[in-house]
Amino acid sequence: MRKPLLVAAAIVVLLAACGKAKESNVNLGVTSATPGTSATAKPGTSASAAKATTAPAASKSSGGSSSSSKTSTGGTTTPKPAAPGTSNPPKDGTYDYRADGSVTQNGSKPQSFSNQTISAKDTHSGSTYTSTESTSQGTTTSKDQWTSTGVKLLSISIQNPAGTFSCTYNPPVQILRYPIKAETYPQQRLAGSGNACGGTLDIQVLRKENTNDATGHTWSTWVIHVKTNSTIKSQYGNATVTMDEMRYFSPDLGVEVKSVSDDTQSSALGKTTSHITTLLKSHP
Repeated sequence: MRKPLLVAAAIVVLLAACGKAKESNVNLGVTSATPGTSATAKPGTSASAAKATTAPAASKSSGGSSSSSKTSTGGTTTPKPAAPGTSNPPKDGTYDYRADGSVTQNGSKPQSFSNQTISAKDTHSGSTYTSTESTSQGTTTSKDQWTSTGVKLLSISIQNPAGTFSCTYNPPVQILRYPIKAETYPQQRLAGSGNACGGTLDIQVLRKENTNDATGHTWSTWVIHVKTNSTIKSQYGNATVTMDEMRYFSPDLGVEVKSVSDDTQSSALGKTTSHITTLLKSHP
């Protein structure tokens, strides 16, 4: 549920801290599916910062997914449809996303990247679900609590060459509530212990929509508009990060199938913006 937002934050923080964007093919710390190839950005996505944005063809889906999506081992699996108004928690295992986009720093020419892969390993203990995304630049970990009333974000931790950015939220942040329906959540303050706690979170559940993943499989999703304004403290001073993303959340899978994000970071080092689209490629 959190993958896109966290990766986007990690990318923007890393670029700003380093004080420059990579030239030519911007790798952003993710393993490129086509190393050494010049990238053409596919604007648009966010949610898994690198989980791509648009999905290919469709397969039937309504309220639950009736066809299966390829797994990383080449097999197929069909998740059990979620109960109406609720969501299945994500299965333990690895979720791979494709990411395409571009990054601009201090008004420079946008640096594009395409066909990047981000992998997230999900595990759980009781009602606490942990998702860890690892790249060559570090790791991003989030912990969520899944209950009969919805999902709350407990903590985040981003570790990369720019430093460690974390927050244990107090109170936990409501990121999904049951029954899922078109509605606007009250704005929430991001408070707690850590150096990445300040800010606000706005969530608006817009509508149900069939969405394709990177393999062309169609999922029944809820389109959720998420806006985050946060303050991050680092050795370079405070940075403000604004993220505006559309998440296409599958209740059957318990994760986003697609995300499109526009993010901005401002700090003493200047201003960095990114446009990222992510698409699910494989799941447990």
